[in-house]
Amino acid sequence: MARVEVIRALLAAGLNTETIRVVLPCTSYRGGRLLPTCPEMLGHLARQQARQAASIAQLERSQREIAGILAAAPPELTDPARHAALHGAQFGT
Repeated sequence: MARVEVIRALLAAGLNTETIRVVLPCTSYRGGRLLPTCPEMLGHLARQQARQAASIAQLERSQREIAGILAAAPPELTDPARHAALHGAQFGT
């Protein structure tokens, strides 16, 4: 695998360019897979995985909040025809 392909694979895994700079010398490609070759790389990857898990958890909390807000919307906001009938003059329509 060419070096640029290794870098692309590491970017696709969510590593930033600074982390890639550090772990690239500790990366090999065998049997169609990227493999760590230094113990330091494992720590970098574990931290990245933890950051990703925290980001996913935060996105899931945000998604639930938005779903709750949308579920609480009054019917006149979810039915465009009803909204226009009730509020059309207010919005210049």
